[in-house]
Amino acid sequence: MKELTRKIFLLSLCNLLWGLIPWPAKLLFSQFSSFTIIFTRFLAMAVVLLLIILAIMIFEYFKKAKEEKIKITQLWSYLLEKNADFFLFPQWLYLLVIAIFGLNVMTLLFFYCLKTIGAITTAIGVILSLIIIAGIKWGMGKEEISGFKLIYLITLIVASIILGLNSQSIESNSKFSIQSLILVIGYGIVLSFFVISSGMDRLSNTEFTIMRVNSNYKFLRVLLKLTILSILCVITFIPLLFIAKISIPNQSLQDEIALFFLELPDIGAIMFSLNGLILILGLTIAPYTLYYYLSTSWPKSAPFDLWVGVLQLLEPIINIILGVTVLSETFPTSWLFIIIFLLSISVITKFVSETQAQIHAYLFIKIEPQFHFLAMKELYLIKSAKEVRSLVGEFDLMAEFQFPTAKILNKVIYNQISKLPGLKRYELLFVLNQSQNIDRSIPEQHKGISIKERMEFSKLSEKQSEHFEQNFNDSL
Repeated sequence: MKELTRKIFLLSLCNLLWGLIPWPAKLLFSQFSSFTIIFTRFLAMAVVLLLIILAIMIFEYFKKAKEEKIKITQLWSYLLEKNADFFLFPQWLYLLVIAIFGLNVMTLLFFYCLKTIGAITTAIGVILSLIIIAGIKWGMGKEEISGFKLIYLITLIVASIILGLNSQSIESNSKFSIQSLILVIGYGIVLSFFVISSGMDRLSNTEFTIMRVNSNYKFLRVLLKLTILSILCVITFIPLLFIAKISIPNQSLQDEIALFFLELPDIGAIMFSLNGLILILGLTIAPYTLYYYLSTSWPKSAPFDLWVGVLQLLEPIINIILGVTVLSETFPTSWLFIIIFLLSISVITKFVSETQAQIHAYLFIKIEPQFHFLAMKELYLIKSAKEVRSLVGEFDLMAEFQFPTAKILNKVIYNQISKLPGLKRYELLFVLNQSQNIDRSIPEQHKGISIKERMEFSKLSEKQSEHFEQNFNDSL
């Protein structure tokens, strides 16, 4: 529980830092094009993260430890692995798609919105993305619309409408226009794509094996992923601007693009200015690295997507408060308190709806001895699995699951559980009632080895695994 609390705090910190971006960004807007600032961010992030990876690899090479050293070929092989969650694309192509349509387009729209229509109106895009994500998950059967979720969606929609009706454009000092509407809708759509696609990156079986022999691989993989994304963003940035210049006949946009090419030789002035350093190091590299690290190390006792959905609302709340207090944007004070109240209600109802909707179940499995570890690994990689343990007795494995919907439960049973290698039989037990006074632990006769012991056991050869039961009894 302490680990989960700590990571919830760190995820809150990510959203807090992202929410503060308008502050140094506005100070830089007075001197530079928004597109120059974006390009500098990605370029600096690529350089800094690449240096960090090199430092870690050098440390890995010279350190004296029992763990196997991570090889460059292993990192390279990550790019060639197929992404099981994203249409079986190779990882390099998956990252290219995110770099172009996720990070680049999203950041271009975000900073252009900040400069032209202000932080308050831009916050509508974040709220729209939450509505879009909820709609997509409901359409795919990953969520069910309960009473609390309906309240959550209604409060978000009402908050968006109030923001739109009372926001004013920075450039024209006029009410929310059609152009502003198109910009925030576009920003909301690409932000939705980024949030959904960034979570579609499970560890492959090969990477799972590497991680067992070197616990640092998971963090190094996060850094590598962000570095590749940053490099791809830099490479595709200028072609995207050319496409925008040719296809979008907007004078304000054309001026920003022209200014970018004039300022390109002076990116060092942004990179080494105080506001530039705050924006790049404190509000870009730090939160992105922390976010991706948390996505790969989040405790299975609570879904990562749940807390992302809950805490993502911190960003628009901070944007709106900054817009009114620090950035001197025009917004009626009476409506400001109503907006914050509505978004606070959204946070509470989102949390309650997600925690109530979970289907809690225990799965007990009888497996062929030679497939014991392979089946354990397959179970561990299932997103809904909270914990996987080895057993001695009538069953060989136990997995604790928390399913968001009955449809997901059926899908996991049919597509994954029933196809486990060496499966003899299984039993699924549902938890009907839960209470803090009830001991939910597994009965003593079913308790297995700890995570650490299980990882040690995984190093056994296939021949040794046939004698698992005898070895396990000896370890007790």
